[in-house]
Amino acid sequence: YTASWDQPSGELLVNRGQWLLTPMGPGETLLEVSLEIRIRRIPTFILRNISMSRLREAALAVDRRLRDGPSGKTW
Repeated sequence: YTASWDQPSGELLVNRGQWLLTPMGPGETLLEVSLEIRIRRIPTFILRNISMSRLREAALAVDRRLRDGPSGKTW
C-alpha cells in the first residue's frame, strides 16, 4: 500500500513524501516513510528535527491501526 503526495503551496516551498507499507509475512509489515519539506525562511535542520521527533509517534499509531483494525475514525 502506498500513500504519496507532492503539494507545495505558499510558504511551503517543498512538501512531498510517501508512506509505503509492504507485507513481509504473517503478522509483519514493513513501513517506509520518506518526507521532504522546505519552508521559506526556516532552516532545514529545524524542520528535520521536528519531523524526526514525531516519527516514532506516527509509526506507533500505524502499528496500533494495523493490529487493532479500524477505530471508526478516519486516518
